[in-house]
Amino acid sequence: MKGNKFKGKFFGVFGIQIISFIAFMFVQSAWGNETTVLQGNVRFKLNIQGHGVKYFVSVNDILVFKQFNNNTQDNLELPINHWMHPEQSQFKVWGGDAKGNKFPAGASVKLTLIVEDRDSGASYKLPILELNGGEVYDHKELNGVLKSGRYHLTANNKIEFGKGEIELKSVIKDEYSSKDTFIYSRQISAPNQLPLWAFFNSDPLPDYRSMSDEDVTESINELVLPTK
Repeated sequence: MKGNKFKGKFFGVFGIQIISFIAFMFVQSAWGNETTVLQGNVRFKLNIQGHGVKYFVSVNDILVFKQFNNNTQDNLELPINHWMHPEQSQFKVWGGDAKGNKFPAGASVKLTLIVEDRDSGASYKLPILELNGGEVYDHKELNGVLKSGRYHLTANNKIEFGKGEIELKSVIKDEYSSKDTFIYSRQISAPNQLPLWAFFNSDPLPDYRSMSDEDVTESINELVLPTK
């Protein structure tokens, strides 16, 4: 009887260890899936939803969408592989105008990064920015966005907070934001196998917003007029 009890305890402990090992391997597989997706045949898309306000959207300072009609409701997906950096990328939304047309309380703009595995068809959605009138003009912090930190791709096509290769940086409110206009940006680190596109190595343009009209004109003429 004692031998049977010992065997029972032994196999019971051994069974728990096996279950724990299997669970560990499953979690590792889920995290490993992230590496497979990002380092494999990955496709990035940007879902843009907005209504009730005029706004622009950029990826790595490349203007990818413009909405001049504040009566239009947008819900579209743009392929953005050709704008993504192989390590980290910046997404930016700005809008409003200098005529006192504020961001209405019922208006909103939302950016969601979609990560797709072109081989398996798996798709993951990562909300990046979500703006509404009240938060844009009344608060410094945006409550409708995911907190900064690391995220991992799970086996059920979801992105969860915790250990992982994807890192969301903090949301930044641009210093040029005013009571009538808004500029918000956010960086995301998502190491991938895309090439470093040539425009990332191009010369940076001056900050035209901080220059006088005369200096802006002179700078633009240097860019567009032929040299003697």
